[in-house]
Amino acid sequence: MIQIDLQHEQVQASHVPDVDRLRHASVVMNEVLVSENNPPAQGEVAVLLCDEATSRALNGQWRQRDYATNVLSFPADLDVPAAGVLLLGDLAICTAVVQAESESQKKAYEDHFVHLFVHGLLHLLGFDHATDDEAQVMEALEVRVLAQLNIKDPYEL
Repeated sequence: MIQIDLQHEQVQASHVPDVDRLRHASVVMNEVLVSENNPPAQGEVAVLLCDEATSRALNGQWRQRDYATNVLSFPADLDVPAAGVLLLGDLAICTAVVQAESESQKKAYEDHFVHLFVHGLLHLLGFDHATDDEAQVMEALEVRVLAQLNIKDPYEL
């Protein structure tokens, strides 16, 4: 089970996702992982909903990229639980970027947000898309999770 600590700063109330939907997405993600012989994720993830200035600053500091981005993942890289809870890491999701992307891609905001949440969680679990092979594995997992949540394939053209 994944515990979600949702924090937000100066974001529109309409951009704050339903935490129960995120919890459900994390449960479905675990079911998909286990069905593909991966260990389930257990622990806590902190999710910061941030504005473009914060996203840009974090992206600049940690990735040397001078722009706001949709989601940033910061794995905890801890093997020992802190205060009895294993920390998976942190996600920073820029709600303004998610909103702009959802509009330009003609997707529902919440569906796009859930996709980016799942994408970020998979990064925290060690999945990546730096190579074509890695991308194929990670995207296939995302598509399977989203399909079970009745969210259309985000990679379909």
